[in-house]
Amino acid sequence: MVLKLSNLLLHIGTGKTGSTTLQTVLYTLFKKGDMDSIHYPVLNNKKHHNQLCTLVMPHERIRRDIRTKFRADDEVYRAFVNHLKSNFISEVNGHKNVLLSGEYFCGFSYEEVKEFKKIINQMGFNKVKVVVYFREVCSLYLSQIQQRIKGSSTFASPNSYKFNYRSIYERWYSEFSDVEVREFSPDALVDGDIVSDFLDVTNKFFGTDIVRPIELNKSNESLSTAAMLVIKKYRERFYPEDDNILFPDSNKLTSLLSQISSDKGLVCKPKLKDSVKSLIRFNNKSDIEWLNEKFGIDFSFGSDLNKPVENIKFENRVEDVLKLSDQDSEIQNQLLLEVANYFLNQNKR
Repeated sequence: MVLKLSNLLLHIGTGKTGSTTLQTVLYTLFKKGDMDSIHYPVLNNKKHHNQLCTLVMPHERIRRDIRTKFRADDEVYRAFVNHLKSNFISEVNGHKNVLLSGEYFCGFSYEEVKEFKKIINQMGFNKVKVVVYFREVCSLYLSQIQQRIKGSSTFASPNSYKFNYRSIYERWYSEFSDVEVREFSPDALVDGDIVSDFLDVTNKFFGTDIVRPIELNKSNESLSTAAMLVIKKYRERFYPEDDNILFPDSNKLTSLLSQISSDKGLVCKPKLKDSVKSLIRFNNKSDIEWLNEKFGIDFSFGSDLNKPVENIKFENRVEDVLKLSDQDSEIQNQLLLEVANYFLNQNKR
């Protein structure tokens, strides 16, 4: 059955480009009836559409939050996927303008993009626009470490770290002719933030007039240097073999560290070592130059990309890549005391 649909706007939020905040706004606007003629499908009560990756990806490549719930590619998991697909089709049936948002779309391979296109073509979309946001590679690397160690005891080495800007674009452009690349930085975004910027793109595509909410609650806050040190050591001690899997206790610790850091003012913003930044930019020279030539996005920050940079000594420690000070060590000790105090006095709360 071909469904009578027309326009689809697909938002691809690559690593740490404000996707969670944006999705919360889109979901809230939709629930309040403030999305004009646009339908924002709600699948399994999620504010995003990342679960759609299960329709085209093998089990071993799906998001870690889904794999945490479905450890095996068994009948239970297949039933989940089949139900999701049916729910997706019924959710968008009869709507002319549809908007999807997910970070994991950026991980689709060429074949997975092709398979996803088949699915949406069968649903009747005849006009599709893909919007992808890219963040500067060093800033992205740091943010990905912060996210990674929440569910792993290891993270990527800067000696081999690459972000495939060009590949992501070309994978989607191979199947969709309208792929827009936008730079994720305050200077480049409309009004300096992701929500205003994406709503501007949305209104132009659909011919709508959606208004940005006055107040926004930031989501998915980053970890401080001290919090990164604590959670990394916790994962190493208790879950050394469980990479990319979330557990309730480490989730609780992450949340508690963020809360205490904020409440007690124990904040130390993590910064990469200069040698690490130079190394990452050198290793990503080809893609950085391509971005500048193709879209005028300059992520070189004045670095000499032609100057060879030696690898660093990397032993999978946060200390290997971050600048650390005496203050960071002191804040780490204070955080540990505050966490101990919290649990020792739980019965009094």
